[in-house]
Formats: sequence, C-alpha cells, structure tokens
Amino acid sequence: MVRIKGAGLAGRVLRHELARVGIPSEMTDPSEFPRIKVCGGVLQQESWEYLKDNFSIRAHTRQIDRMSHFWRGNRIGGMRLLPPAVFISR
Repeated sequence: MVRIKGAGLAGRVLRHELARVGIPSEMTDPSEFPRIKVCGGVLQQESWEYLKDNFSIRAHTRQIDRMSHFWRGNRIGGMRLLPPAVFISR
C-alpha cells in the first residue's frame, strides 16, 4: 500500500498511474480535485489532454504562446512558452 500525502495534481496523477499497474494506494489530503488553481492556469497541451481524459475535467481553455508575470498590478517580466500550451479559465 502506498500512502500519498497531497491530493493536488501530482498526487492524483501518481495515484492514477499506480492503479494502472495494480499497486494499491490511498490519499491523505481531504481537498477536492481539481482545485480552482492548477499550475497557475497554464499547462502544456499533452498534460491537459492527459488530465481531461483520465479525470473527466471539463473547462474552457485557449492556446497561448506567452505569459506575463505581475507583482501588485505591475508587469515585472514575461516568457515565451513552448507551444502548444493551454490556459485554463477560472
């Protein structure tokens, strides 16, 4: 038996993959999944496809190629993303 502490993205994916190969596990975090904020709302397309196919997640998304960083309402930097990436609306 594998005990997984944390029902966030990594914990849920780990539990799913363990189950696929027949290893029993349990979660010790009572939080619900998916959570409101997932990875700042930005995921690589392949990650998004895995999540929505394996966890029945439904959300509005759009493809993006860059993102900006803000601090107290001021833009402090930005970065280009390796396409394709998706932004998950909250």
